[in-house]
Amino acid sequence: LGYYEGKVAKWWIPDAVEFVEELPHTATGKLWKAELKKRYRDRVAE
Repeated sequence: LGYYEGKVAKWWIPDAVEFVEELPHTATGKLWKAELKKRYRDRVAE
């Protein structure tokens, strides 16, 4: 993430990046944002 320092605004740079095997999707194939928020709620920087 250091690559972006000085190239974009600080608030555009995420505090962390986490790679996962699979993202949750709804029955229609859309990204299930509510499930993502529920799963990673405790990892959000405060």
